[in-house]
Amino acid sequence: MNSTVRKISIPRLVLACLLSLAAGSLGGLLAGNSFDTYSALQKPPLAPPGFIFPIVWTVLYLLMGAASYFVAEKGGEDSRKALTTYAFYMVLNILWPTAFFKKGAILGALILLAGQLILIFACITAYRKIDRKAALFMIPTTLWSLFAFYLNLGFLVLNR
Repeated sequence: MNSTVRKISIPRLVLACLLSLAAGSLGGLLAGNSFDTYSALQKPPLAPPGFIFPIVWTVLYLLMGAASYFVAEKGGEDSRKALTTYAFYMVLNILWPTAFFKKGAILGALILLAGQLILIFACITAYRKIDRKAALFMIPTTLWSLFAFYLNLGFLVLNR
């Protein structure tokens, strides 16, 4: 066995995934009843039914949690900086549902999404230097967030 290959610590991997899921759940809890709000909005083309979002986000939070685990396992200053960027991303991610659903601040939510995209790209750039698979695990979040940006912009235009 190659001595540079590290064994995966299942408990630490599960913890990283649970922390990511908890952050996402917090965003949902703070937002309140988002399904009713979503149903009432004029929707742009390609807007999925509301039940799709929690399914997709659950998968994305698990992937992001796994990515953060792989970065954390490498240790060092670069990992710390990359995980700090990820933490800032998660703060914006937690705030978005409250801005959009609870406050009805569609423009504010769009600005939060723009910030999230910048931080996701920063995470991918930092993660790639530390662990390539961690960067790859962030690509689905990037794609979904770009789609969310399109949807958010569409909601802004259609629901003035």
